[in-house]
Amino acid sequence: MKNALLCAFTGALLLGTACNRKPSPDFAATVNEKPITYADLDKQFAFQFSGNNERVTDDQITSGKLEFLRVLIDNEIMLQKAEKLGLLATDADVDAKLN
Repeated sequence: MKNALLCAFTGALLLGTACNRKPSPDFAATVNEKPITYADLDKQFAFQFSGNNERVTDDQITSGKLEFLRVLIDNEIMLQKAEKLGLLATDADVDAKLN
């Protein structure tokens, strides 16, 4: 079941990037013209597993990176939606609340 979900997710990503222009090799995904780079993905993945001393298989690494990519895509979609609705706090708003 998990492999089927990974295949479906990978297929959806490939379909989403199948536009007229060639995707950058540095981008793992693009959300409304906002790229998510492989560097961002690798950084998040390494941060999550930095304290893990267990032996991880290649399949587990691939599965973990796909899951992190999904999370990064979801986060970017939510962030863009919040920005569109005017729900993002400015630095001044945050500073005012903290002070």
